[in-house]
Amino acid sequence: MTKESYYEMCDMLGNEPNPDELPVEFSDLYTDIQEAYYIYIMLQDTWDQMNGTYTGKNFSGLLDILTLHEVEDKKQCFLLLRKIDESRMKALKAKKQAIPKPT
Repeated sequence: MTKESYYEMCDMLGNEPNPDELPVEFSDLYTDIQEAYYIYIMLQDTWDQMNGTYTGKNFSGLLDILTLHEVEDKKQCFLLLRKIDESRMKALKAKKQAIPKPT
């Protein structure tokens, strides 16, 4: 949901928009986080093929990518990448557990 659609929804329902409920847009994030996300989507996913489980990003070649994109604080970017990957792993694991198993 974008901020615009949030405001439209509040207007249609006759509610006052609550700043604490406003969705965060990508452009609202710090530049370092935006940069880390763009690099994150370039990295290859790794999966456990037998179980269909996401095992994380493949970070081999990361230093070359960071250098190519002229990332100044490579360590900070790496830490952000790991945090993004941890969040994704948790979300995918929860999504997989929510699927009912056939009986």
